[in-house]
Amino acid sequence: MSDYTPDFHPQKTLFQVGVKAIIKHLPSQQILILTRSEKVTNTNSTDLPGGNLENFESPLEGIAREILEETGLSCTNYKIVHLTTVNHHQQPLLIIGYTCETDSNQVTLDWENSAFAWLTQAEALNLDLPASHKDIIQKAFSP
Repeated sequence: MSDYTPDFHPQKTLFQVGVKAIIKHLPSQQILILTRSEKVTNTNSTDLPGGNLENFESPLEGIAREILEETGLSCTNYKIVHLTTVNHHQQPLLIIGYTCETDSNQVTLDWENSAFAWLTQAEALNLDLPASHKDIIQKAFSP
């Protein structure tokens, strides 16, 4: 006997959508890690470039905008490498993890971040990053 119930009505789940990026510096294959400023939550924590989507913005538009705002970098070759959901301030958040590439290492930080570093994959994985961010880093270097 099946568990199918014709009267079943699924509960609607609403997610915020966030985008994060592994920016690979092409000549070195190092990735960009940011340190959050005192003007935002999670002060002085390490982070990946990214943020939440704006209304009616596609994920690709959102990650390109966030990267430009936070770092001043223009990137190419965007690829989705990871999708996950997390509990973010008691709200469900869907995170779309991207990789992208740049040939510039000249970063111009905005007010959200106070420092940056270009690191190897191993160095980045040794940082105190959220598990979801480490998953994106690992997927970015998977064959």
